[in-house]
Amino acid sequence: MITHCQFELMNFKSVQKTLNTLIEYFLKYRHRFTDIIEGRADYNNPMLRPHVRFEGHHLEEKNQKWAHAQNDALGYFLWLTCKAAQKGILLV
Repeated sequence: MITHCQFELMNFKSVQKTLNTLIEYFLKYRHRFTDIIEGRADYNNPMLRPHVRFEGHHLEEKNQKWAHAQNDALGYFLWLTCKAAQKGILLV
């Protein structure tokens, strides 16, 4: 939500920094996406889903039992990333 606000305020440097960091994190753990998509992981097990809580300094997953069923957070990330790419402000 904060990054979307920055997008609307045209603070594109902040948007780029945040989205590029999130992209770096999700690329690091992309196996969580592909394992579920390709049937190697049980999507019913929330611990196997992409984690949306993570340690930000080193972009590491937090090893805590938590329901990682945050489809809204993942969808919001994808939506804003696409919106920024369409605007030509996403530099990866």
